[in-house]
Amino acid sequence: MRTPEIRKILYSPYSLAFVISVVIIIFMPDMFSKYKMEQVEYGKTENIDEIVYYNDLDGDGTSEMIKSFISGQNHYCIQIFDNEGGLIDQWNFTQKLPGTCERLITGDYNGDGQKEIYNLSQKQDSLFLYGIIPVEGGEYFIKRRFITKVNRSVENKISYDITDFNLIDLNNDSVKELVFGIHSGSSLQPRVICIYNIPEDSLKMSPASASVPGDLKFIDLNGDRYPEIIGNMGAAGNIDRSVGIPNTDYSAWLMVLDHNLNYLFDPVEFPGFHSLLTVQPYENNGENLILALYSHQGSEDNFPVLSLYNNYGKVIAQNKFPKSPKYESYLLKDGNENYWIITDKGVMSKIDKKLQVVKTLDYKMEISPKPIIIDLDGDTESEYLFMKKNSQNAIAFREGFTDPVEFELPVGRNNISYSLIETPGEPRKVYFQKGDSFTIYQYGYNNLYLLRFPVYIGIYLAVLFIILLIWKLQQMQLRDKLLLQNKISELQLKTINNQLNPHFTLNAFNSIASLLKKEKGDIAYNYFIKFSNLVKSNLLSADQISRTIEEELEMVKNYLDIQILRFENRFKYDIEIDKDVDTNWRIPKMTIQNYIENAVKHGLKNKKSDGLLQIGINRKNNHISIHITDNGVGRKKASETETDSTGMGMMVMNHYFALLNKYNSVKIKQEIVDLYDENGKPAGTMVLLEIPINTKYNVS
Repeated sequence: MRTPEIRKILYSPYSLAFVISVVIIIFMPDMFSKYKMEQVEYGKTENIDEIVYYNDLDGDGTSEMIKSFISGQNHYCIQIFDNEGGLIDQWNFTQKLPGTCERLITGDYNGDGQKEIYNLSQKQDSLFLYGIIPVEGGEYFIKRRFITKVNRSVENKISYDITDFNLIDLNNDSVKELVFGIHSGSSLQPRVICIYNIPEDSLKMSPASASVPGDLKFIDLNGDRYPEIIGNMGAAGNIDRSVGIPNTDYSAWLMVLDHNLNYLFDPVEFPGFHSLLTVQPYENNGENLILALYSHQGSEDNFPVLSLYNNYGKVIAQNKFPKSPKYESYLLKDGNENYWIITDKGVMSKIDKKLQVVKTLDYKMEISPKPIIIDLDGDTESEYLFMKKNSQNAIAFREGFTDPVEFELPVGRNNISYSLIETPGEPRKVYFQKGDSFTIYQYGYNNLYLLRFPVYIGIYLAVLFIILLIWKLQQMQLRDKLLLQNKISELQLKTINNQLNPHFTLNAFNSIASLLKKEKGDIAYNYFIKFSNLVKSNLLSADQISRTIEEELEMVKNYLDIQILRFENRFKYDIEIDKDVDTNWRIPKMTIQNYIENAVKHGLKNKKSDGLLQIGINRKNNHISIHITDNGVGRKKASETETDSTGMGMMVMNHYFALLNKYNSVKIKQEIVDLYDENGKPAGTMVLLEIPINTKYNVS
């Protein structure tokens, strides 16, 4: 295909409309994603240091609301409300709130269909366990059960987290044990996993260690029908070997605890400060194994390793990733028994049975790679929520990490907490809380998804319609030039419209699209209205030779506002109308417009800043006197730099005035004056026009 033919296709109205439509669609709000996260409520909590949970405690399909907070008497309190907001009961504790992370867990330990509430509290350096039957007048079935003491730090502070609350049957007696972790920070000890047998009131703790697993998972590795405990491990670098506590946290460890909290095998060390070991249960030909991903972000020359371990702590398969980027990585098992490596750069890599990467999705975003796994819509398939780094937003993915939906989380200190709200006959909702702010969302299929293509086609047709109108006007101008001189002049007066050419249109749309990209929707909308008014004014006056001063100035203002946006406020304008001027007086159409367009194109656009365009209108005897002054580079300088100017606008205006002067005894006068400063340098241009008030415009 030859170059002229290619150029003809590229500059056709259909191609221009396609390009502009694509730009508009790209910067449109994301209304047509397949799924949506719709905000249904937001607000603030009522009490000091309050966290709200939702859970169906009595098995009736409706979630009760549980509040954990500090009362006005500085007591740690728990309240339970029914689905209508009625207070079921309240429990007050003389001890303090527990450390950060998880405060309580709900669960049915004995299978009677009624869930209990379990929580820890602190008095001085001691931790105590409570169990509550959450009904009206409910009583403690575990009360002030001593768990352990927490060391004080060198600053005489007590620092610890409560993590990994679980209810699970570890000894196959059909009664679940309470499993949880205590992880001291600057207090250093204890760092333990605890198992509390509720009927026997017995407590077991894992051996003394500088490191303990988190994000606990349970799997029968040795085939004895009792589940072992595994979990992730990070090297935080608080306790080195010299302290004498086993399993320094300057390394990560593969640690497996049996149901009595004894090591199934000696912990396997993964040396390197600032490293992370994430693990998942792995089944292979009927054998339960551990899949472990080691990643390292420290200074040592350690790189990611994916390993498969048996119940003796021996490696049976391994894949090393030499010289891989040192991203924070997380090993995930999805609902379809697939394994994925997630990095904090938004890369999801699927792993096959040979521990090889078989599929990679790169979403090019910074996230916390450990997701919240939760069934948002109640379809039995979990969604995966990732927190975006350096942002208050999160991303929800479907199974297989498809159909991402971004939504905003509440703003506040502390970690995010979440729970599901169930109401019979209504869609499931999810509650998010951070600090004292909360937001309730409803996740589901977006009905607008099916309308995306009709809307996109509609945008294209609307843009094409505008461009074809402009193109039609230009074609009319070209056709008119082929008529006889009088007819040419007459039709030219009806179709003068130089400012809405495709070049101007594209620049206007690009400027508006830039505002949309910067999320300045209201400003972009205002400029789009100004552009629409230009098109409308052009269409409505296409068969007219004159219009009122008010109409001319309205068009001039819209044009100048768009050009100021395009040239990034390099110039401004000022319009002054004398009180003796009636703005309903008619003047030749485009009289002011053509001269201000000329001033912008040849004078002001070449100034980097402080450009000024002044328009003054007053009455001089029986004439309308118009002054148009710019402080641009001057006509001489403009003629030296402009290579694409045809001067057609000024030629048409001269012909325009000459034709009108043939039919009027009192003539229209114009004068163009070059301005100079006190040093004789060009300082802009002034146009002087005098138009008789009683000019006749019917020249046919």
